[in-house]
Amino acid sequence: TNGVNGCEATDQVVVTQDVSVPIASAGVDMELTCAVTSVTLDGSGSSTGADYSYSWSGPNGFSSSMQSPSVSAAGTYTLTVTNTVTGCSASDQVLVTEDIALPNVVATVVGQITCSTPTLTLNGTGSSAGTYLWTTADGVIISGATSLQPTVSSAGTYTLTVTSSVNGCSNSASVVVTQDSNVPLADAGADMELTCAVTSVMLDGSGSSTGTNYTYSWSGPNGFSSSAMSPSVSAAGIYTLTVTNAANGCSAMSQVTVTSDTTLPVANAGLDMELTCSVI
Repeated sequence: TNGVNGCEATDQVVVTQDVSVPIASAGVDMELTCAVTSVTLDGSGSSTGADYSYSWSGPNGFSSSMQSPSVSAAGTYTLTVTNTVTGCSASDQVLVTEDIALPNVVATVVGQITCSTPTLTLNGTGSSAGTYLWTTADGVIISGATSLQPTVSSAGTYTLTVTSSVNGCSNSASVVVTQDSNVPLADAGADMELTCAVTSVMLDGSGSSTGTNYTYSWSGPNGFSSSAMSPSVSAAGIYTLTVTNAANGCSAMSQVTVTSDTTLPVANAGLDMELTCSVI
């Protein structure tokens, strides 16, 4: 209104409102494992365009302005999407969990390597499901290194590593295999001789290992056999003594030779003779 002449003019202005909230989608929950040590957060379901900015926050002071950043720590992550033109924003959260539980490992063995038991079966029964691997630095695995029950043939330390089929985590346990392959001492004694005066001799195994664990077995000519340590014999020939340790099945052998000298001496009484009246 002009106050001098009373004239008036009119005009209008339209005020609009844009308070549209953007879409914030932090994606589905994820899980970290021993096999999956990092995951990519998925903000791709959020509003996109040049007018939008993204801000992630999470555990241990984590922050990122990427739409889909990679993370390696468990926790709750918050995505805030902001329309930079209107200033409107929206937030969403995603949970990253962690499964790094170690699998259970059981490694056992019964017995020891001996001469009578040259191989043993290790036992991993009771371990968690997954993949199995037996290793050793000082033993010998004959077969089954990737099974729960491998066969071994030497003393040593054997380690079973189990990798979980659930989370890829690995755990190990070891078992020690001992060995008793000590060979006994077998001593069949000195060689002997049969004569017309000495018609039998006593074999001497007394120099061999002695004790309740040891057994003795002699064999010789004409089917001779004996379980005595020092049997009597009357035939010439080679006699073999086998000494066995019943505790570990280990044996040792020794031989002795019995010779015979029964050669008869020469006896010559000369020619027949005659006594007479002149040869008295």
